[in-house]
Amino acid sequence: MLKTLTKSPLAHRSFPQQIGIDRLRAASRGFIPVGEPVVSENAQRGEAILTAPYRLRREGRLAADIATSTVRMKQGAPVAFLSFRPFGAQQYEPIRAWCGPGEVKAMFSWSAQIVCMVEAADGKAALVTPAFYAASWWAVSSLNTTRREDHVDRVEVLPAETASEFELVISYQRQRDNGLAIRSQIIGPAVQSDKTARGLSHDRVMPASDTGYSLPYDGLSLTLSPSAEGASLGIVSERVAPALDLSLFEEEPIDMTGEETEQPEQAAGIAPTPYVIGALRFDPTQMTAQNGIIIRGGTMLTGKASYAVTGRLTKQLQMTAPLIHETAEAGTIMHQLEIIRSTELGTLTSNRVWCGAIGSGTIWTRKPTIKCLAMSMRTGVLEANWPNGSAAWLATTDRFAAIVGTEAIDFDVEVSQTPMLAPVDVHFQLHRINANEAIVRVMASKDGEEVVVLQINAPFNNGTATIPLWSHRLNLIRSGEGVSLEFTYDRDGSSPVLIGYYPA
Repeated sequence: MLKTLTKSPLAHRSFPQQIGIDRLRAASRGFIPVGEPVVSENAQRGEAILTAPYRLRREGRLAADIATSTVRMKQGAPVAFLSFRPFGAQQYEPIRAWCGPGEVKAMFSWSAQIVCMVEAADGKAALVTPAFYAASWWAVSSLNTTRREDHVDRVEVLPAETASEFELVISYQRQRDNGLAIRSQIIGPAVQSDKTARGLSHDRVMPASDTGYSLPYDGLSLTLSPSAEGASLGIVSERVAPALDLSLFEEEPIDMTGEETEQPEQAAGIAPTPYVIGALRFDPTQMTAQNGIIIRGGTMLTGKASYAVTGRLTKQLQMTAPLIHETAEAGTIMHQLEIIRSTELGTLTSNRVWCGAIGSGTIWTRKPTIKCLAMSMRTGVLEANWPNGSAAWLATTDRFAAIVGTEAIDFDVEVSQTPMLAPVDVHFQLHRINANEAIVRVMASKDGEEVVVLQINAPFNNGTATIPLWSHRLNLIRSGEGVSLEFTYDRDGSSPVLIGYYPA
């Protein structure tokens, strides 16, 4: 199943404001309530406002040992079934895993670590570790998928004989100038079965409304009344809506970024647009292959590429940050950048962002600079940022130069049915060659400026490295220190972006 980030499907119903972010976050992590919440009448700093019993939607124990050369889990280890979203992806194939206590090898010894048995695309399992510290085996929030691991046969997971017990605790922290500081967290079993662990904490400041402080939770409305000095809260609870049936979401746990309005829903599918790399549309029938032996740094294919999707701003775009205020006028031409990536686990992610020469000049040039507009995973707002290694006339990556961009306000683009920007020159360059592979770079150039659009590491198999080009195939035949070319029309159908790498 594929996912895409959109506004919450619950937002169209009449009662989403009474669900509460804490109930949704618990569902997104695979937890199901098993009883009525207990609401306190008052709470001092650090004490519970509400406590609710939960269990895991799916948990079990490994039926056998599973191990790679550096990571292992033992038979009988308790595991929880969790679903993850690759970081920074608008559209993605969920990464599903059974997570539990295991060990990793460091130098000559093994040390305890949470390990996740991931369902890899090849039908086997990859053993990966959390990207960040996890309090216990059920509290993993993200995975480290940057290191390629050996895939091994999957191990059966036996159902748990008894369900593990958990509590969702929402507690009062303190009164701030801008509202009440609230913390929600899950309390459950630690790796050591006789202890408890606290994980999946979420801190936030709840601002006052016209009627004071109101905390929603699963159909309950909790009115919070801080004391004069803010040392305690008085709490009054009222049920204003039925408890929510989240079984649809709990069957496919959703991975949220912490924003109540950002949830995944099923997407139509992830696939690269035919003949498109990044922002450019290629036509293999109009490309020319070079004759003779191509050596390192040589050009293999040449041609032109058009912009795949272009449009025009319908109104003035404002980009703001502290001490910064930039504008792009209505009528400014933008181009869309498509980034399709394959994760180390074989799943696909997709991002599409609008880019254009909308940034102010710098100390090096007075000309406008390239900026792309992307939804911030940190704040949930549209931000403008500088893409790495790009030119003012072409964005080539959705990896940005700055950690935080400028907020983009009033962005609206009218898509054109035909390219609004002139085609650019493109060529395939033999960047490097060694005994095992040919490293090929797809380059775009305009007015003497060149940028890398894609890099492809094509392995040699019996002396030939093959690059699929949609309707065509480019064969690189090893010949001494270089290669000769076969450029054939065989309707291969594959896109080079599935085996390539965008600029970082």
